[in-house]
Amino acid sequence: MKVLAIIPARYQSSRFPGKPLAKILGKTMINRVIDQVKRCGLINRVIVATDDQRIYNHVMSLNAEAIYTSSSHKNGTQRCGEIYNKLDTYYDIILNIQGDEPLIHPEQLIDIINTLGNKKNQIATIIKEFNNYEEYNNLNNVKVIIDKYNMATSFYRQPRISSEELTFNNIYHHIGIYGFQSKIFEKIVSLKTQSENLEQTKWMEKGYYLKTVITRHRTKSVDNFEDIEKIENILLKNS
Repeated sequence: MKVLAIIPARYQSSRFPGKPLAKILGKTMINRVIDQVKRCGLINRVIVATDDQRIYNHVMSLNAEAIYTSSSHKNGTQRCGEIYNKLDTYYDIILNIQGDEPLIHPEQLIDIINTLGNKKNQIATIIKEFNNYEEYNNLNNVKVIIDKYNMATSFYRQPRISSEELTFNNIYHHIGIYGFQSKIFEKIVSLKTQSENLEQTKWMEKGYYLKTVITRHRTKSVDNFEDIEKIENILLKNS
């Protein structure tokens, strides 16, 4: 199988402008994401998709690959789609790896790729258990409900249970890392009604299935500037 990994990275963020270039223990966040993705031995090519000159120049200075995209995309998947459509090489699997996941682990990517080795699985994504109610209550953390086959049945942000009745059971924290069968990806990016918020819900409405993979690795996305210190503390603790 040939695997393409695309990392969408934009500079303009309402909550944290310039986020991909933010330093985490002396190394930019996008640099950390690229390094972690390249540690996965099953990926044939890694491309950063960006509409910003500063991010493009920085990625190229790392001897990594970056390609310009339009600034009009509503979400990262559409940005990845533009890159995919520009390439001549065929890939069996397309990975969409968010540029604000500096703690991504290569094993998570391997799990997604192996899951998509079964052609019946159209889309695969990573989930993990909530550690506490504070994590569940955080609106930045997307929740996902799964069935007994680990297929996603719904995604949401607003908490639906209280701390007193907290039993997660089939409720997990969704990590924004996706893998697609290439033929499915071509159809997903052609959807014209995608919104910036919870695009995966739209995919399910259109009849696509998401197979979830439960990870044991601790991950945390960077949603605002305060998250940088939290990421640094995790890295220092694990070093």
